[in-house]
Amino acid sequence: MQPMLLFKPFSILPGIMHNIQPENQHLHFIGIGGAGMSSMAHVLHQMGYTVSGSDMRSTETTRYLATLGIEIFAEQVAENIVEADLVIYSSAVPENNPERRAAREAGIPEIRRAEILGDLQRMFKTSIGVAGTHGKTTTTTLISRALESAGVKPSWVIGGIMNESEETGRLDGADYFVVEADEYDRSFHTLSPTIAVLNNIEADHLDIYKSYDQLVDGFLVYCNKVAFYGFIAVGIDNPELRRLIPRINRRIITFGLADDADYRAVNIQADGLMSTFELSHRGQEILTIRLGVPGEHNVKNALAALAITMELGLPVTEAVKGLESYHGIHRRFEIKDEIDDIIFIDDYAHHPGEILATLEAARAGWPGHRLVAFFQPHLYSRTKSLAKEFGEALTRADVAVICEIYPAREKPIEGVTSQLIADACHMAGVPVVHYFTDTKTIPKFIHSQLRAGDVVITMGAGDIDKLNDAMRDAWRKDANDLA
Repeated sequence: MQPMLLFKPFSILPGIMHNIQPENQHLHFIGIGGAGMSSMAHVLHQMGYTVSGSDMRSTETTRYLATLGIEIFAEQVAENIVEADLVIYSSAVPENNPERRAAREAGIPEIRRAEILGDLQRMFKTSIGVAGTHGKTTTTTLISRALESAGVKPSWVIGGIMNESEETGRLDGADYFVVEADEYDRSFHTLSPTIAVLNNIEADHLDIYKSYDQLVDGFLVYCNKVAFYGFIAVGIDNPELRRLIPRINRRIITFGLADDADYRAVNIQADGLMSTFELSHRGQEILTIRLGVPGEHNVKNALAALAITMELGLPVTEAVKGLESYHGIHRRFEIKDEIDDIIFIDDYAHHPGEILATLEAARAGWPGHRLVAFFQPHLYSRTKSLAKEFGEALTRADVAVICEIYPAREKPIEGVTSQLIADACHMAGVPVVHYFTDTKTIPKFIHSQLRAGDVVITMGAGDIDKLNDAMRDAWRKDANDLA
């Protein structure tokens, strides 16, 4: 079998590849509804490939992809890949998946999504990879918006859906490509970006890395894959990154709130769901920025975007316009509704650090209000290794409602349930803790618990957003019945 040329030229990137067209190449994605998979499918579809995909769940994302002309299969069966020239899968898809098995039996090549991203990145003049335990999606989006406002046309791939549109990826120019660099399964080692952003490092994915030291070393490998003529923007407020800097063999700039940050936010003020700060560059105040999203963590994400923009020599006053018009990502502190003076928010937070940032942003946005946090842990391994830290993070809530674990790719681990986190909440001093093994009973439960002025936040990387929908529907129904 002759090797297949995966990436072919298209009108936006003239002359980069050989003059072979993609129209007759069919790419099939297993698990196309996943955050990283859907964005890649979108971009390859824009390139002119025939794209199809399968996913066991119908979601906003899969429905949006279908409107683009991408065929979506609701089951994962061998018949789906019959016409495919290449099968693309994520690290979460096992070898015994029926479509992967069928591809091997038919001699159809399989390739990981991360390898596709690595190949695609090399087609652009300047690639920017955003890594870190938290903030990858938001920072990637902010950099893309800043570049666009500064007068260039970046292409980008993100792991979420922007609130302003349904896009998860865009092909819009050959000069800049902005992507999330995911540390899970060492996927970011397939990338060799021109510029890297490191937001933070905290303990996560220890089922893959086996130890925290191995995780840190994984980030170091990524850093030293940056092009020798590029640079790395490092979040200096993170203690682990500060310790890592001497080991990095590339040019470094820093951003954060610390006095020694190259790009620093000063005079930060929270104003409801807005955040205002002044940008200081090596001690010189540049300008004031007013973000349409809350939280100190989003100030740091915006700093990363501003640092990249200024280092590239682009007009920062124009870049700021893109940041100030940003109103968030789907499932990132997404305000779903306000009913009877109760605010309902949904967030993707699934790590202790993310939960802490989300709850602190809510405290800043609604000071004096009661915070009711519904948390669905994601993965047995993460629950086992970080139960204590989850409990400590949830102390920022007045009421913590713990749901059962969303297993995703994992099999159960004996003795590991969400009870571990509920117990940790009690130990850490969360004022009120509830534990539910069945979320179907929660919509009825809330009527005896919620009151006017509450801020309700559902958090997790699984399907807890559906619980948010169910709670709001139940609250409205009962309100209508009483009317």
